[in-house]
Amino acid sequence: MSAFQVQDCKSGPGKTPWVKVNGQSAQEAAERVCGVKLCDRGKPGELRARVVRDGDLARKEIAFYADVM
Repeated sequence: MSAFQVQDCKSGPGKTPWVKVNGQSAQEAAERVCGVKLCDRGKPGELRARVVRDGDLARKEIAFYADVM
């Protein structure tokens, strides 16, 4: 299991703090924080979560997830 930093963007990017959570993948970590099923595809306005591997302070490898429709 790996550690990730997840930001739930339901209220908009940057409006909620990053939360450290463990997960098998970035998507699983995002789903734990958001409490809903997410997908890695979506339109720009559908952003629900941003995820980085814990320790990536520069956030070079950031993943984005949207709500499943």
